[in-house]
Amino acid sequence: DPNRDHKHGRIYRITYPSRPLVKPAKIHGASITELIGNLELPELRTRYRTRRELRGRDSDAVAQSVTAWAQGKEERLQLEALWVTWGAGRLDHALLERLLQSTDHRIRSAALNVLRFNYSSVPEAKTHLSKAASDPHGRVRMTAAVTASYLPRKAGLAILEETQQKEINKTYKQTYDFAREVLNRMPAESEEKVSELARKSGVISDTKDLTTVRIATVIEKMKYDTPSITVQAGKKVKLLFSNPDSMPHNILLVNPGKADEVAMAALNLGAKGFDFAFVPPSKEIIWASKLLNHDEEQIILFKAPSKPGDYPYVCTFPGHHILMRGTLSVKN
Repeated sequence: DPNRDHKHGRIYRITYPSRPLVKPAKIHGASITELIGNLELPELRTRYRTRRELRGRDSDAVAQSVTAWAQGKEERLQLEALWVTWGAGRLDHALLERLLQSTDHRIRSAALNVLRFNYSSVPEAKTHLSKAASDPHGRVRMTAAVTASYLPRKAGLAILEETQQKEINKTYKQTYDFAREVLNRMPAESEEKVSELARKSGVISDTKDLTTVRIATVIEKMKYDTPSITVQAGKKVKLLFSNPDSMPHNILLVNPGKADEVAMAALNLGAKGFDFAFVPPSKEIIWASKLLNHDEEQIILFKAPSKPGDYPYVCTFPGHHILMRGTLSVKN
């Protein structure tokens, strides 16, 4: 295998028999403060499960707590905080910008990955990506190349060209080739059309009696183009849901903290799921769209929940819910 590293060995963690095992951290039933404390633990999977748990908690409370906790912490812990704010739908833009300027290439690369999935919501995203494309470290430039493959064809190819102005490590060459192949297969879309699509996303109009919003899928990216929307409690909402992607997608609004539960129930429908548009019977579902195929649209009229809070919307087509979700923030 030419991709295998034949120069380095593997490191195994060896301990003596009488040494006690690591005590599992408290996650289920833990407070937000306790969960944030877990982010300082050395075990990778503990921190991962903690971040997953925090995604189901009150978004504002989580974001405020973890932002305060991160003040003065080392950059590795600030990166944990950035991931948590992203998962809560409250991405800390100031923290993202600081970490993109870190002296540690690993931190810069990880922060750039966050930018990749939040590109449309970060005002200076283009500037940050262009700078990363000429970064002195190859790993950061490689991450910029991957990020470029998520952009429209013309913009993506321009960034990819910037990343290739410096020597490419042979370990990363396959990644560059794949990024270029993805961009070359994209339709040559005009900049005017790209701008028009961006303009139509999110809140289109907001009158005294009706808030009109549009949410679309992002082509080949397994995500919605609108990660969050804020509406007034009890107000009438008109949603235009559009699927330009080649894969089928739906959108369900569910009660706070119930996105994963509903998604797993949809997965358990198995092959019969197509008969139900992968919308399982659940009291946690507030409303659901049809399963839309390529270039289909649906208008959904509903009244925003009367209780303020963060209500997740999620695609329950099997395997999509991990990335394909957003937040409807209901305010008084």
